[in-house]
Amino acid sequence: MITIKEKVYKHNLNFFYSEEEMQNFADSKGCEITNLDGISPSCTYLRTTFEICIFMPKIKKSHLFYAELAHEIMHAVFRVMENVGVGYNKESEEAFTYLHTYYMYELLKKLKKNTC
Repeated sequence: MITIKEKVYKHNLNFFYSEEEMQNFADSKGCEITNLDGISPSCTYLRTTFEICIFMPKIKKSHLFYAELAHEIMHAVFRVMENVGVGYNKESEEAFTYLHTYYMYELLKKLKKNTC
């Protein structure tokens, strides 16, 4: 598991290599995850703990991996902003894109450390 601590909106992003690891984390927080199938990448928001969980079944340096990672992080950004009461519009676009950039940058840094 890799955790990115986000300090502005206070929502942590947790990245999991295995579905079992993600389910165990949710169980430890008293939360239930229902959208896992063991194959597909997924993003789940644990609303009661302000935790975002992303499961990616394959860690490969490929165009598809990075595209799927960006896709799942965008889901994470929408959940965080929704929870703090910021809707997506022209005026809030920068807040969404900065949070997306932050999560991507920090996660890619940590993934590089863990896979090199």
